Amino acid sequence: MIVVSDTTALTTLIKSGFEDVLPRLFGQILIPSAVSRELLMFHPTLPEWCVVREATASPLLERLRLAVDPGEAEAIALAHEFQAEVVLLDDKWGAGKPSPSASPALRCPPCWSSRREWD
Repeated sequence: MIVVSDTTALTTLIKSGFEDVLPRLFGQILIPSAVSRELLMFHPTLPEWCVVREATASPLLERLRLAVDPGEAEAIALAHEFQAEVVLLDDKWGAGKPSPSASPALRCPPCWSSRREWD
């Protein structure tokens, strides 16, 4: 299964101590370079199951950059390019719109509870 993610879905799980959830569900997660840069601003390393791929320049990517943040634009474009089965998004606009690749967009709300509350 090909899964692409934007930044917030990953960083929320990493910060809350649940970074092992996504590889258990999906195996590897593709992330565009913009998401990689955003993650490395807040985390010392990328999880080993994140595979960085460059989103190819295209008219779709340029249109998306006008509508959503860079990480999300590249994630949606990458999902289209790789024909991903799932795109993990947090943005209301991005998750509410149909993906150009017809991939389901799963909106990942921010995590408001700590890991201790789940134990």
